Amino acid sequence: MTFDFYTEDSSKYTVGDNKVLKNSEILAAGNIFIFQLLPGYPAFLIISRDDFLHPTIIKTPPVTSILPDYEYFDGKQCPEKIFYELKFFLNKYSKRVFTFSCMGIDQVHAEHLVRLRYGSQISIFRVKEINQTNNMSKGKFICC
Repeated sequence: MTFDFYTEDSSKYTVGDNKVLKNSEILAAGNIFIFQLLPGYPAFLIISRDDFLHPTIIKTPPVTSILPDYEYFDGKQCPEKIFYELKFFLNKYSKRVFTFSCMGIDQVHAEHLVRLRYGSQISIFRVKEINQTNNMSKGKFICC
């Protein structure tokens, strides 16, 4: 399994069966354990070569682009996501209410995604978990 993801600093990371590349240069080789790989958060990759050497831990800048099938959270691929609707003001003086809907691992992840999109100065006043309907199945969701 080989896949790519991109980070905030416009770097392209390629994760292969036994190596990690950054912009086509090898960063580390060995057994790869992906601990975290989610949009908006730094990726954490742990590479071990053998039992006698310490593992190499790679922490990337925040991820900006990754296919949903290759997302990881706490070492599990394709973590279950929840659909959230967030209501917020752009700043503390604004009277216009904005709504943002997204799929997140938890409420903190959803709030982080809206702050990435609109800036850290926003004032979130409501986070609502949207219940699943009959036409939505439980489990993996794909969010754009």
